[in-house]
Amino acid sequence: MVEVLKEILPVPLTDQEVAELGRSLAHELETLDKVTKDKTEITKAAKEEIERQQGVVNVLAKTLRDGTRETEVEVEESADYELGKWQTRRLDTGEVIDEREMTDEERLQRELPLVAVDADDPELPA
Repeated sequence: MVEVLKEILPVPLTDQEVAELGRSLAHELETLDKVTKDKTEITKAAKEEIERQQGVVNVLAKTLRDGTRETEVEVEESADYELGKWQTRRLDTGEVIDEREMTDEERLQRELPLVAVDADDPELPA
């Protein structure tokens, strides 16, 4: 008795099969390059987002740890000509947050009182 079976065995390619496989390979290489490029861009974007989010978390953790937050506060700078210093003082607490020595030029520029002048005064030079 003879039985016919099928097995998968190597068979030489025809010229047409070689050409079709070449086109398929070229297409798949192009797709692989695109997917690889997309992966690189996605990885870069994800890394940037992770770094941004880490920065946000770090600021929140520091704020919670320190029990203070950085915010804009009105301050006043004033000159003390007697001491020859400038002071920066918080207006909300009155705390002096900075003090520096005046420069020689600043020491010479003592505040002079401003006098109101009537522009229509006939005694003023024209």
